[in-house]
Amino acid sequence: MDAYVVKLNLNVDRRAMTDPLMNITVGCEILKDFYNQYTHITDYKVRMSKTLTDYNNGENATNPNLTMLFK
Repeated sequence: MDAYVVKLNLNVDRRAMTDPLMNITVGCEILKDFYNQYTHITDYKVRMSKTLTDYNNGENATNPNLTMLFK
């Protein structure tokens, strides 16, 4: 989170994340970055599923069953 506050030049401290607008702003940026990491995945459903899995579980998340979801 802290890296995104700096990246977005928000000039706020961590407590600002309790503000709904701030939380949504940073959350959307994180989702966008995860989504953009997976440009090599051409199936948009798999790409979005991977994005949401990583968002919910953290950057180093893995889900070995993800590719089986949309076969």
